[in-house]
Amino acid sequence: MPPVLEARQISKQFQGTKALRHVSFSLEAGEVHALMGENGAGKSTLAKILAGVVKADEGEIFVAGEKVTLDHPLRARECGIGMVFQELDLFPHLTVAENIAIANPAAREAAVVRRDQLESWCSTYLRQVQLAIPPNTLLRDLSIGQVQRVGRDDEDGIDFR
Repeated sequence: MPPVLEARQISKQFQGTKALRHVSFSLEAGEVHALMGENGAGKSTLAKILAGVVKADEGEIFVAGEKVTLDHPLRARECGIGMVFQELDLFPHLTVAENIAIANPAAREAAVVRRDQLESWCSTYLRQVQLAIPPNTLLRDLSIGQVQRVGRDDEDGIDFR
């Protein structure tokens, strides 16, 4: 059985600085890994490449043995890859529901405009991430752990449709 995720010979350069040089990495089903190293070692760069946020200059990525092109975070999500960023791009002055809907392509325009529909739409997501808070809670009133769950990708099968 092929690895669940495999990166082969990944390289990335930023303005003349090599961030990654021919890095290979694979994950088998059921494994847990820790990606560790000094500041500047390329950990975040590799993670962003796998999450479709940054494009590798060289190398190949395989999901379940099939070569994939991860040129956008949505494409990575389709392949079952998601990432919770340490620094979340969320809006503390908006509600939990508004933050969930802003970057989510499944949010329908009517749901975003009509508060009752928006809150109903987000309630399912909040249950799935086990966050027992009202959708109209301001993000700035949450703990960091709660904020991370609001900003979480749908990599665990959360279906917004």
